[in-house]
Amino acid sequence: MLYYNRLYHEKGIQEDPGTTGRSLYLILSDRYETFCECPASVQGERKMNADIVQQALAYSAYHFFAPVFVHDRECPDFSLMQGNTEYRIQHILSARFYKEAERCSDSILVFDKQLLDIPCRHQDSCIFNADWKEISHLSEDIIRLFEKTDRIHLNLLHMEEEDKIELYKEELQKISEYLYTSWTKSGNQKEFNKITDVLFCEKPEYCNAGEKLFAVSWDGGIYTCPAAYAKGDQPVGSIRSRNMPAALNQRLYTLDYAPLCRSCPATHCVRCAVANLQKTGEVNVPARHKCLVSMAEYEISRQFLEKLKKEAGTDYLPYRELAEFPYATPYEYFVRNEKIGYKMKRSK
Repeated sequence: MLYYNRLYHEKGIQEDPGTTGRSLYLILSDRYETFCECPASVQGERKMNADIVQQALAYSAYHFFAPVFVHDRECPDFSLMQGNTEYRIQHILSARFYKEAERCSDSILVFDKQLLDIPCRHQDSCIFNADWKEISHLSEDIIRLFEKTDRIHLNLLHMEEEDKIELYKEELQKISEYLYTSWTKSGNQKEFNKITDVLFCEKPEYCNAGEKLFAVSWDGGIYTCPAAYAKGDQPVGSIRSRNMPAALNQRLYTLDYAPLCRSCPATHCVRCAVANLQKTGEVNVPARHKCLVSMAEYEISRQFLEKLKKEAGTDYLPYRELAEFPYATPYEYFVRNEKIGYKMKRSK
């Protein structure tokens, strides 16, 4: 097949295209399913037609992007899958369409509170959208969802303020206790991105929007991510061009130009460029409340690891140690440590 032949002959890659680290998200509808912390909020009924899909897939193959179909949250169009067997496509869609998802060789179901009881088959991993205003029920919802999956990626939606952080930590602690039992008693190491991911990731992991991740809209415009399209940003490229997409000040989307994030021990943090820009005016500077939430998650992860070390022995331990972080946010650490990033001028 053309896709894999080019990967092998030009890049020497024999695995699937996901190993290139690049993803191209095809937004199949303005009503696309929310799968990240920025809710889908496009006002419209526009849908991507089969011709644009084919052009986007060809573009992804040419630039070695792994294509991802982000389906309509109310009415997925599976006819767009026809005739695309030469591509390995990942599908993101609402869990209410779990039966239709079985047609896909690679799919991720998106759950919310209303979909916890659907009788889908067991999933390797899934996404759970939780509203920050209803965080008091988080642990109950997550533990119920773990009956259907081995890994949960949590999206916290509408998190705008610092309120409820202590309540959130209490809910995370309950999830941590469930995970401890899962790891040490049942022999099934369940994964929860807000607690277990940081145990295995020494380097910060972020969404790569504007660097290795881009999104295609219904008309073929390329955006730094689906959230940038939803917010009404200008496109940074087009599938009708053979050029790679390039965001304005693209270097700022990289970790090298994020002095707060690259020194932060919370390597699991999403680091959403769109949310950053909305709150701080900079794509590489997070809002304070986002950092406080990430550090709360980090602290629960650290306690989880310490409990494993103390009570379960070394058989269950990941390879990373989590030290106590001496400051409330990475910003405080930054201004007190001039060895990282760049030096800040201090007033005398």
